[in-house]
This record gives sequence, C-alpha cells and structure tokens, in this order.
Amino acid sequence: VPSYAYRNRRMTEKELYKEMATNSENWEDFRQQTVGDRDEEMIGSLHAEVLACHGLPKLDKFTNTDAVCYFVCGPYAFATDVIDGFCSPVWPSKSRRACIFPLFYAYQELYVGVFDDDGVGQNDDFAGRVVVDVSRLRPNSEYDVYLPLRLYRNTYVKQPRGVIHLRLRVEWHNEKKAVLSYLKLPKKTKHLGNSVTVNCADLKSFRNVVLTVQGKDVPGRWKQLVQKGIQREMKLYKFVMQTTMKEQM
Repeated sequence: VPSYAYRNRRMTEKELYKEMATNSENWEDFRQQTVGDRDEEMIGSLHAEVLACHGLPKLDKFTNTDAVCYFVCGPYAFATDVIDGFCSPVWPSKSRRACIFPLFYAYQELYVGVFDDDGVGQNDDFAGRVVVDVSRLRPNSEYDVYLPLRLYRNTYVKQPRGVIHLRLRVEWHNEKKAVLSYLKLPKKTKHLGNSVTVNCADLKSFRNVVLTVQGKDVPGRWKQLVQKGIQREMKLYKFVMQTTMKEQM
C-alpha cells in the first residue's frame, strides 16, 4: 500500500480487501478545469475508481508487476498510485485511485490502461486496456464491474492479460441535453479545430495515454499480428458467405 497514506500500518489480505471496498477518500475532480479554448457546456459527470487488478502478466524478468493505471476521458487524463510488486494489486481507499470527469457528450468513452511502472525516464510495459461506453451506464447507478484487459482494439490474442476491477457512476445534469448531444459535433475552436487534446506531463505520460486510448495497434503503424487478425476475419466472412449460399441453394 502507499506509505504516505498508511504510515506504520500493516494489513492482512482480508483487511486490505475490506479497506479497498470502502468509499475513496481522495478524488481528482476535473470539472472545474478547462483545456485549451474549449467552452462546451458540461451536461454530466463520470465518477471512476480502480479497486484492483487480478492475474496481471509478469512483464519483468526478475520482478513482479509494479502496477499503475491511466484513465482517459475526453481531454482529461489521470494516473493512479503505483502498487509495487504484485500481479494482483489492490488500491485501498486512501490511495490515489479515484477521479471525476466532466461529460460534454453522451457518446463519450472512458479508456483505462494498466502498465508496469519501470521508473522515471523508462518506458512502462503495457499490460492491457479496457473501454467503457458511457452511454451504456444508467444514471445515478453504481457499477462494480470486472473487465478483461486487451492489448489490441481489433485483434484477438489468446494469452490472458488479467482483469481490472472498476467502480463507476454517471450523473446527468439534464437527461434531455444528454440525448440531444448526439445531434451535435464538438465545437470547432481557433487553435484546436475539432481535435481533442490531452495535456501530458512528459513523454512517458504521453506514450501511456496513447496506448490507453489506441491500444498497441496505433493507427499508421504496421504490425504482422494485426495483418494476421485481418486475414482470419476475412476467412471467417468467406466461410459464412459460403455456408449461407449452400443453405439457400
């Protein structure tokens, strides 16, 4: 557990999981922060917490995974505390694990990436990511979910990457405006146009944010694994079409 939050305290596994399940004490609130020259009206907020990960791959040869999570929603990004030396890390309630994102459109998505922190100036190993469609969450309902981590957006990989335990809650200020937000595109601005800009503290943070949003199949970068995935998909389409034609004849 983070030493700054739990000084001179040791917990058993049972006590740690009990502490994990309680409400977070420290929240990073992005609702009062502005990015660039955007002035869209906020129509709701998303409360997101990471509670634990289970079965993360061992990404370092001689040490266990030092897990850290990145959250990205719209132009905002958040990084949790690093939990050292566990393939099934737990973030207790006093640690840095919770944030509140402003919502400007009902079709926004929450991206969560898990990394093995390798220290300052070193590229972190990518464990996997999940994507949560905000529009699928009922307002004013708390979701306690386990989601499987994936390396790629469009390519299936057999090797398990572990699961992440999240707690989510969406609140709409006006549900009518949330529905009508599907009819408008993000406003063009003088400096940013229609693009979404995420402020990053350094190159390492930038790399982790890109992997969290895009996965390992970053657009414009060729990978043989992605090509094989596309070939398998085309073979499946061909098989389905042939089977359908035989049934109709």
